[in-house]
Amino acid sequence: MMEEKFLTKEEIKDLFSEQRFAILSTCNNGAPYANIIAFICSDDLKEIIFVTPRLTKKFSNLVANPQASILVDNRSNTDADFYNTIAITVLGKTDIIEKAIDKEKYSSKYISKYPHLKNFIYAPDSAIVKLKVERYIIVSNFQNISVLDIE
Repeated sequence: MMEEKFLTKEEIKDLFSEQRFAILSTCNNGAPYANIIAFICSDDLKEIIFVTPRLTKKFSNLVANPQASILVDNRSNTDADFYNTIAITVLGKTDIIEKAIDKEKYSSKYISKYPHLKNFIYAPDSAIVKLKVERYIIVSNFQNISVLDIE
């Protein structure tokens, strides 16, 4: 039997700062939809931020149904992944950031991780989206599950 691994908040933050991409899952009219996103996480783990063009299925799905999930993992595509992979599913509700002061706050943090996306984040048709985290579901070794609820 494998030893169960519970991640601390610091370990979750470290994983999220190391990983550059995540999978966003949305749903509209009963149909699931998944996309790769570049993301950042707030220091308190209560928010995940990403940017998307407004004229996408991803954006229209989030407007129609703000419930979403994000999957972040540390796979390396080697056999060791069967024993070493950690996958974190983040569940929550999204908001589109509209206030200029909030846009600037999130933009500067996003650009610090992704400086090459500066033009993308400031493009007129781009939207900054905030996922307000409700729960983290952490899976390690493909079978050990722990849950962290965010209040």
